[in-house]
Amino acid sequence: MALALCVLAVSTEPPGGANAHLALVTVGFGTFNTFMNPGPNATTFTLPAEVFPSEMRAAGHGFAAGCGKLGAALGTCLFPVLLADIGEAALLYAVAAACACGFLVAFAFRVETRGQSLDELSGAQATALAPRITPP
Repeated sequence: MALALCVLAVSTEPPGGANAHLALVTVGFGTFNTFMNPGPNATTFTLPAEVFPSEMRAAGHGFAAGCGKLGAALGTCLFPVLLADIGEAALLYAVAAACACGFLVAFAFRVETRGQSLDELSGAQATALAPRITPP
């Protein structure tokens, strides 16, 4: 996604004229959507089912959905302001940097859950998340 946004940023002032602009926009937009849909879009719905224990799974889904909607609302309000202030190419590069940071965080904190049932994951996660209370 970050690379596709960089392609879109470059396409804002193409050296090859209008035809090069159209090709860059098509490639950038197509690539961005290709990687957005199976990536951050899908993980908003699938990850909470795996990372939250059964007792709080619904709350985890709500939290993930709420964060996504908050980001959409902030983006809708801030993009026009940022576009006017820093310009189209700089805004696309900034969003590309945010995508790259998101990739690095997701890569650094990845947890492999393949082959484990949700019950197994809940038990492991519940003990890890349980408060450490020591008797007086």
